[in-house]
Amino acid sequence: MKTLLEALGEQLYNETAEKSVINTACGERLREILSGKEIKVAFLGASITIGYHAVADGVGKAFPEFMKELLEEKTGARVEIRNMAVSGTNSLTGMLVAQMLIPEFKPDIVVLDYSINEESHPIGLEKYESLLRMLLSFDWKPVILPVAVFNREGYSCQEYMLHFAKHYGLPMTGLLGSVYPLITSGVLPMDVYTEDEGHPHVDGQEFIAKCIMRTIERSIEENAPELPMPHAVTAARFEGLRLFDLAELTAFTCEDTECPDRQFRVCRSKLKNHDRLVFEAQCECSQVVVMYIKNKDKDFAAAELLSDGKRVGGFSGYGLFGWNNPCADLVMSEREKRLRTLRLETERGDENKELHLVAAAYC
Repeated sequence: MKTLLEALGEQLYNETAEKSVINTACGERLREILSGKEIKVAFLGASITIGYHAVADGVGKAFPEFMKELLEEKTGARVEIRNMAVSGTNSLTGMLVAQMLIPEFKPDIVVLDYSINEESHPIGLEKYESLLRMLLSFDWKPVILPVAVFNREGYSCQEYMLHFAKHYGLPMTGLLGSVYPLITSGVLPMDVYTEDEGHPHVDGQEFIAKCIMRTIERSIEENAPELPMPHAVTAARFEGLRLFDLAELTAFTCEDTECPDRQFRVCRSKLKNHDRLVFEAQCECSQVVVMYIKNKDKDFAAAELLSDGKRVGGFSGYGLFGWNNPCADLVMSEREKRLRTLRLETERGDENKELHLVAAAYC
């Protein structure tokens, strides 16, 4: 099979990379970052960011690894990357992962891609903007660089993500208007880019990294400005999500457990003595998000959230297509933000089943 470069030829390959730069910004800050002796880059996203299909049995690389090599080649700096992506997730998960992992690492650049998994209706826009505002609020001011890809049917949230990139002054890479038209016109066979629903081959992953690097270079060349934090476009209700301390709230044993995508500190236990209570907390809130492990094992419990004794939502740790993967659900969404007593309980009949929590947050 031909590579992407062989299929397009060098000139069209480079032209397509240039066309994938869809917004330039933060030129001065990026120049400062690339002139340093050490560069830290974090990656938030899902299966494409992990390198699903491109990375198999330890062979092959995803675009974060390619970007590390390109940055080192260009700058001579020591480049450290952290791939914080979680397969099958969107920016709701991204907000929890960002709070758990980003502050300790303190990256100079955060690359994020939820363009295929994000919802295109208003709640999806609000979650995505909340994640952007959360990342932009970190006190060391990392550069946020969104990336938008596409699936086999051409689905992508690139259009509204570009709107936010322009609104917030973020450099952005997008392949929907550069690579996808080459596929639909027959210039680039789909199977040269992907064999499944949209996960690129290794050379497609390398191309994404080159497009990101070109976005950074163009931003510096054009001295693209960095904007102050503007007003929110949506309600951005999730911007202020705060993590519960599960180690304090639960009777579970907290230990490191390996998920397919990365390690999280997971509160895991087989509930005993028919006690349904998982945790109880009192806080002022209107929204609650829970991140948990989903498994196809029927010994995994379902749970429900009660607010002042009234059931407001729930989730199930069992799923036919679960693969021991972290999932985040919005389990409470109320109009009024007020002081509430929250109780997370297993559903009746699931008292002796396992429940694995990764995180819970409120705002």
